[in-house]
Amino acid sequence: MASLADNDAAHPYKIEITGLNAGNLSQVQSILSDSANSSKYVDLSPTELPSGISSLENAFKNCKALVKPPVIPAGVTSMRMTFSSSGITSAPVVPGAVTDMFSCFQTCRNLGGTITINTTVVDVSANGWLVCFRECSADKIDRIRVPDATVKAAVQAKIDDAALKAKVVAPGDAGY
Repeated sequence: MASLADNDAAHPYKIEITGLNAGNLSQVQSILSDSANSSKYVDLSPTELPSGISSLENAFKNCKALVKPPVIPAGVTSMRMTFSSSGITSAPVVPGAVTDMFSCFQTCRNLGGTITINTTVVDVSANGWLVCFRECSADKIDRIRVPDATVKAAVQAKIDDAALKAKVVAPGDAGY
């Protein structure tokens, strides 16, 4: 990224990364969170993470210049702190296999639109949904779509912001 000119979040570099695996995924986080690249905004939406990856723990944590996340494979089970403190403006679809959402979107102050969560896990541990949406903006997020009323109750129980809590919807709810 050293050769790329500085840009802004409204005009990110659209990048497709190929050849990723569980062993080299951390290199992406190192590059994107490097302060030398903090003014080189990127859109990784063309990137599909490989199906062999099961954990995205810390994968894009502190990547302030990451505007659009990659596609998350169906087999991912951990999204613990995956996008925490990143610059994402939209969330990827959360696969049904995910069992850990601890701090996944915490401090993603630019996160907006509709967030679709397909996991039916209510709470794997006492911290399963804890701080997942802490410091996210209810003004930017349109809704958080979950698969059923049980997951809705679990997610709402871990959101402190009343306005954001009201945006969690399940099938049958208005706005779903």
